Amino acid sequence: MYQTLPDILPAQSSVLQNDIRLNDRHFSPNYSTHAPASLQPWQRVWQVKWLYLETAELKELDEFFTAHQGNIPFYWAPPHLPASGLYNCSSWQVIPQSDAHTHLYARLVLAS
Repeated sequence: MYQTLPDILPAQSSVLQNDIRLNDRHFSPNYSTHAPASLQPWQRVWQVKWLYLETAELKELDEFFTAHQGNIPFYWAPPHLPASGLYNCSSWQVIPQSDAHTHLYARLVLAS
């Protein structure tokens, strides 16, 4: 059974990036083709920001991402979208702001 990302509200400035991976073939200066690079060419990547986290919140998120090792999916409901999905997180940054608060930025990729 998959776990759910801790219920700590991310910043409104989190960003969704949609990437479609294509193979481009150039046959001449005036002719080229584009085709999906795989059966699942669409990749949804969220750059999620948690701002001014307290120590306990930072610890909870950091331990969650560490335990999932970048390859164990978890449920997360992106902001303003009706349903949750399975995501992976293999990259996150911790940015200290003061003795009491820290930012955490994470790259969450929709699991295919």
